Parts: sequence; C-alpha cells; structure tokens
Amino acid sequence: MNVPCSGPRTRREATRQLGGPSAERGEARKKTRLLVASDQLELLMGGPMMGIAQFDLSVPVIKATSGIVCTTDFKQVDPIACIGCGACVRSCPMFLMPTRLARLSLIRHWSDADKMGIMNCIECGSCAYVCPSSIPLVQWIRVGKQKVYELQCDLVV
Repeated sequence: MNVPCSGPRTRREATRQLGGPSAERGEARKKTRLLVASDQLELLMGGPMMGIAQFDLSVPVIKATSGIVCTTDFKQVDPIACIGCGACVRSCPMFLMPTRLARLSLIRHWSDADKMGIMNCIECGSCAYVCPSSIPLVQWIRVGKQKVYELQCDLVV
C-alpha cells in the first residue's frame, strides 16, 4: 500500500505491508515521529471524508483499510454553534437530521437518538463536510450509534 505524504517542504511516499504498523521502519520512522511530535502531520485512516484521525502511528494497516491520507496541509477549526442552515439535512443520503442526532448524542439521550434513526446513518461524512459551523457531526453520531448498540445488546441479554 502506498501512502502519499505531502507538505510544504517534503514530498515522499511511504510503502506499508498489510498487517504492519502505519509508521515506517528505520530512519523514515524517526522522521515521521518528528513530524507528529511537532504537530505538523495529520494521518487519516479511511480517506478524506470518512477517515478517522490517528494519534499513534503504530495503528496496523489491515486488508479492510480503504485508504490513508497523510498531510501537513490541514487547518484546525474550532466548531461554533449550529446556525440552523439545514445544509447537513440536505446533504444526507439517508434523509436523516444529523444536527439533531449529534445533539442527542451530546446530551446523552440515547433512546431518543435511536427513535430518530441514528442506526441508519452510514457515516459518509457529507453532513460534516458541508457544515459551515464545522461541527464534528459524524464523530458525535458514531458515539451515539455505539451507545445505542450497547443498550440494544443489554436488552437482549
């Protein structure tokens, strides 16, 4: 698997074997750790839209890893309150209300989130991508889905 890595001063490709950690071996590994230690590198496993930020480069690369994005050209944006524009609702391919689902997860109303269909979310990232308030909608929905799943498992047992 080739991992394209780019930045303002560096351009290199890191080659990884399936089952191995994301960090390179030897000298290249030391350089990568320096980049991460200086907060200049963002590593997303799963691609730019649905990827999950990795904080440790020892995460294994497995057969199901669909992509890895490695960049230094990212901007950390602090989320602001929802402005109620509805862009996330219009972009949702499952016709859900992402802001409401994320809000229910934030305030820990798991049963209400389940009733609103949180388990139907496919976590595509469209809602978070179009959100002008930079709200991490997919992350909150993932938390909600996990908690609803745990509750459903407890009811079965």
